[in-house]
Amino acid sequence: MFGPVSLLVLGLAATQALLVVNQTSSLRLENQNGQKNLFMGLADAMALDTDQNLLYVVGGNTDMLNVVDVSLKDNLRLYFQKHFSAVSDGIPLSVAVCRFSGLNQLARLAIGFANREKTYEGHIEVFDLLTAGASNPQLVIRENIAVQPDPTSLKFNEECDQIVVACAGEAGGRNDPKVFVDPVGHVDLVQLNPLGGYTVHRLNFAANNSAVRQVYNNYNDINQGLANDLEPEIIAFGSNNTAYVICQENNAVGGFDTTRVNTDIQLYDMGTKDFSMYDVDTSDADLNDSPNGDGINLQRRNIQAFYQPGDMKVFQHNGEDYLLTADTGAQKQFTAVEQGVDFTESKRGRQFDANELNTNALGSATVDDLRDNARLGRLYLSNLQQKLDGFDDVITNTYTSLRMYGARGFSIWRPSDLSQTYHSGGEFEYQMKETYPSLFNGDIVGGNRVPTQDTDTRSDDKGPEPTAIATGMVNGKRIAVIGSGRTGTLFVYIIEPDSANLPVGRFQSIFRPGDANDNWTNLWNQDRAGHPRITAMEIIGTDLYVLGGATGTVNVYSLNDI
Repeated sequence: MFGPVSLLVLGLAATQALLVVNQTSSLRLENQNGQKNLFMGLADAMALDTDQNLLYVVGGNTDMLNVVDVSLKDNLRLYFQKHFSAVSDGIPLSVAVCRFSGLNQLARLAIGFANREKTYEGHIEVFDLLTAGASNPQLVIRENIAVQPDPTSLKFNEECDQIVVACAGEAGGRNDPKVFVDPVGHVDLVQLNPLGGYTVHRLNFAANNSAVRQVYNNYNDINQGLANDLEPEIIAFGSNNTAYVICQENNAVGGFDTTRVNTDIQLYDMGTKDFSMYDVDTSDADLNDSPNGDGINLQRRNIQAFYQPGDMKVFQHNGEDYLLTADTGAQKQFTAVEQGVDFTESKRGRQFDANELNTNALGSATVDDLRDNARLGRLYLSNLQQKLDGFDDVITNTYTSLRMYGARGFSIWRPSDLSQTYHSGGEFEYQMKETYPSLFNGDIVGGNRVPTQDTDTRSDDKGPEPTAIATGMVNGKRIAVIGSGRTGTLFVYIIEPDSANLPVGRFQSIFRPGDANDNWTNLWNQDRAGHPRITAMEIIGTDLYVLGGATGTVNVYSLNDI
């Protein structure tokens, strides 16, 4: 279990500079036919080759690689495209680049592909990196490497001779009618030979990971269990050959030494966030209960939240690794049509029966709130009957606490002792209320809808739903920028030491590009849609790169003091 939180909330002195983002440029990506539009699936993951100023962007729904020349930040230019084969390549999920100028000069691009037949093995294609300014650039493939299903995240080591791959192994259905299959999740460690060839080492999760949350457990095979349920989705490299992995739905994190290829990975539960200490909006049906009649009703509720990060970055402080996480939230849901079984791990608060609830532990006010759609009645909560989900399966067989999905902010973790040094409390929702109330906990669900039509519609689910995080050094300061996925809002923080010399966050600014006074299609056609559904972010130097998943755009910002 992770340790206690140190939450820092400070005002800014009048003489203290604020860090803000200023939009430099934006570029719409295209498919192989030159088409571009909302919801095409052109911008899922990115990697920047800083040597050549080329940004590699993959899109799964379109099977596309778009390479963008970012040498002129105010004039982005599409440099190269490749449309992958639906038959031989699969679905591009992840991308990484690496250059190394040591004994072996290396310049590599790696792209992770899922099999179109879900639950079957994926693969990694390794290419030479492109050279900027070529009249006829071509991708030269070096390796095609089989890995486990769903390589959702991959990273190179500094020497470019090793790729660490998170293979989620998501459940799916085979044959017709569908037969449920849930592959074992793995981390694959690919050792590349500079002269050609490779070796794949499969890292399993330790057998004693029983303290980690298991979501699905209705396996017919007695040999299946937690190992099948675990879905490693995010990989990040730290220092000294250490890498970190997150299993999002399982609310678990682990670290491992990439030089020890025969060692299992130990996972740790990330714990929960107590929203009786922070204001939160838990209903999309609270218009009449909200103080200003706008549906924004920030209250303290007696509920816990799984962190379940959707993105992670690593930085060093005092010679030690720390993790930054965007605490998104995630739920598993299967259907007989798609996966071969019907399963959901959650239900709305009002759907809990009275005999499932421990009134003494929860308090009568919380039980009453569950019956009220304007409070907790519409909030999605875990209905798994196990300890990590707040269920006492030993004595009372009731829920003694309630769990929602996603902590609605970001956190800083210290891997060496599994402690959390900071989280942002209720600051994301508060800042949205103060700055962009008409987009508070909003969404983008269709081109014909106006953004303000979906205000507050995500409050019963994951709220601001931060999906991406970036960090870097700007003007001598450690910066973190967190992207609120659905609305495309950016939250800017400085990371600095507290009195105990532990890194904590200090809020700087909030920015959401675009307008909200027309429907999404018209806004997109007029370059006023912003970048909702943020899928990835990176800070390079003083520039922030943001992918807009719904808009299919690459966006560049400068980070500046004012």
